Amino acid sequence: MKNTFFRHTHFIGAPIPLELEDVVNECRDWMATHFGCKSGHGTPPHITLLAPFSLPSEFSESDVFETAGAAFSECVQKNVIPFTARICEFGAFAERTLFLNVEDSKDWQDAHSIFAKNFSAEILSQAKKSARKFFPHLTIANRDIPHGTMDVALGHFSELDFKTEFHLNAICVYARNSHGGWTEAKRLEI
Repeated sequence: MKNTFFRHTHFIGAPIPLELEDVVNECRDWMATHFGCKSGHGTPPHITLLAPFSLPSEFSESDVFETAGAAFSECVQKNVIPFTARICEFGAFAERTLFLNVEDSKDWQDAHSIFAKNFSAEILSQAKKSARKFFPHLTIANRDIPHGTMDVALGHFSELDFKTEFHLNAICVYARNSHGGWTEAKRLEI
């Protein structure tokens, strides 16, 4: 059976500072060592604004860049970006995803709404709309976490009492690479 994740071609996310990337990668390494989790290792640490989507054949990657640029400009014009992003502690979506909790804010919700509106009006006009509420988070591990291990992982990471913040002034378009992972294809920043 073919992996359906490979049909996705792009997603939109907020890059994080290198120091925070190091923390995420250390956490990913701990999950790999203790539970064999590898699912997130092919993706640069980021905070997703628009989930992975499949680029319709009538559009090109330059259309993705143009639409992302228009959404980014709108965010800047409306004083949504830049803003301070706050990271506090670890959390989980049931047993399927372990993450660093990103403190939700009007800025996150507004940025997501602007990008969703721009992409829905253009490239993703025929795509099925997600009913899920946008929940900003920084994924550590997902999809391959063994059943029954999430409490152990959360217990370990809660001991770190991790909190930080950073100045968010960039958004990236990430594209699927030839190895099935993701790479930064275009960075938009102030």
